[in-house]
Amino acid sequence: MAKLELFTTKPAHALRFLNDIRKLGFHPFVRRETSDAIGEYDQFCVSAEHDDDAADYYAAIPNSPVGYINQKLIDYAEKRGYFWDWENPGCIFLCD
Repeated sequence: MAKLELFTTKPAHALRFLNDIRKLGFHPFVRRETSDAIGEYDQFCVSAEHDDDAADYYAAIPNSPVGYINQKLIDYAEKRGYFWDWENPGCIFLCD
């Protein structure tokens, strides 16, 4: 089972994610997605549209192919074996 599937199968994990990210000062949300390949799953996201320094898709960062993601969020994800990717310029999501 992929690590992120724990969020879908164990709601306590999803609540912990939401609370952890809020404590860091950012705006998390969970979005239910459907894929032909894997069916329904939850996507764990952080908004980049709240002027809270979570992420900026258009930031010019040296040695970065696209934008900026706050180091607190990077550390949170890496500590748990995840990473962030861009859903669109206004939203990052947790990947494993």
